[in-house]
Amino acid sequence: MILIKILLSFFIILSFSCANKDAVKSDKSTKGTRASARGTVELSPAQLSKGFVEGISFIPYLSKTKLLTINDILNKTKIKVSLEVAYEYAYDKKLKEAKADGDTGQVFKDMKVATEHFQKILKRYGLKNYSQYVLTAIDSDSEYMLYATVERKVNFIKVFDKEKAAKTLSLNPDDPKYYEPYEKDTLDNPLDTVVDFGAVLKKDAFTQKTQSILLTMAANSVLEKKKSPNYWAIEKRWLKGDTQAVMEESEASIDKRIGVE
Repeated sequence: MILIKILLSFFIILSFSCANKDAVKSDKSTKGTRASARGTVELSPAQLSKGFVEGISFIPYLSKTKLLTINDILNKTKIKVSLEVAYEYAYDKKLKEAKADGDTGQVFKDMKVATEHFQKILKRYGLKNYSQYVLTAIDSDSEYMLYATVERKVNFIKVFDKEKAAKTLSLNPDDPKYYEPYEKDTLDNPLDTVVDFGAVLKKDAFTQKTQSILLTMAANSVLEKKKSPNYWAIEKRWLKGDTQAVMEESEASIDKRIGVE
């Protein structure tokens, strides 16, 4: 009788231990990891949920987080565009069809293709002026790509070159430099309204996983009518080579808002 009681106690303890391990494992599967300018830190589902409203600048926090985890948390927030929606609308693919790294063989090579994917998402959400939103990039830094979503109401623009200020550029959607942000045209008229912006490590920027997150974040920022007038001051510092300080300041600000110590 005593032996039976001992055996029962052993199995109860064993079952409890296994259940705890499964719970810990399950909890970790819903967490994210930031690995960027300010080091590596694990993020809880609650911190991820808060972070999504930060838009493009939150992408570095998601570099080590599984796409399905990101999508699951997005679906539990009030954010309109999830990753599975972005895959369906932009790539005409199901997220579940993608490999573990999110690849479906549709990595975009330039911002023209990125903008086409982006506008497809906005169009499917019923945005009438979807063609006025452009995904842009500044590629002056060796490590980071500075992305910005802009509202541009004209297709043909005349602007000054960012690298050679005295040089005039006449650009249309087929020109690579069309996919850079411009505060004013050559006549000093306001041109682009920046919706959202953020920097991404180049080693991540050319993966479909990061690109799909970019499309998702950018689309949500447009649909939420976000505005980022502080972009122009950041761009000036960026072009002068102050990229590391810009990244650290951005992440310190986000850390504070989402509760990273």
